[in-house]
Amino acid sequence: MRKGVLLVITEPGRASALEAALADIGYDVRRARTAEHALVLIGASMPDVVVTDLVQPMMSGLLLTELLKANPATNNIIVVATTNLLSSEVARVARDVGCADCVHEATGAKLLAARIATLHAGQYPGGRVEGYQVVLANDAQTALDAVERGSPDLVPETATKHDSTGGQSS
Repeated sequence: MRKGVLLVITEPGRASALEAALADIGYDVRRARTAEHALVLIGASMPDVVVTDLVQPMMSGLLLTELLKANPATNNIIVVATTNLLSSEVARVARDVGCADCVHEATGAKLLAARIATLHAGQYPGGRVEGYQVVLANDAQTALDAVERGSPDLVPETATKHDSTGGQSS
């Protein structure tokens, strides 16, 4: 069964890039124009994950998250917030209202898609996402370092496994 993601991202180029990256790893992606529109779409078809900009034209991504987390029918939706004003305080506030993660808007689409898959796989047994094994990093810096070294965000299940030191095991 394919998993669903609802994007509530105001910048069309970022939304298109993330939509393509998520589709490449097996997600069905829908887009909402605003947080209010997201609530309508969620009422019609429940996504597994919502990715929302914190700053929205009318209702903020924080309020959207609070509403989703306050409703027993939607409180299991994973919410990932994006912002260009990322700081430890903004990330803390986002997590306090129920976001699973808060990332900078400049985060690349493939890296953000991998982060979403990691969060989503953590919610389900087996750590699997449509034919991929999710590779976890202990922190964001470790993940960024791995990407800079050319390590994949996600590795096919048939690929060589890596041990916790970053070396390959057979």
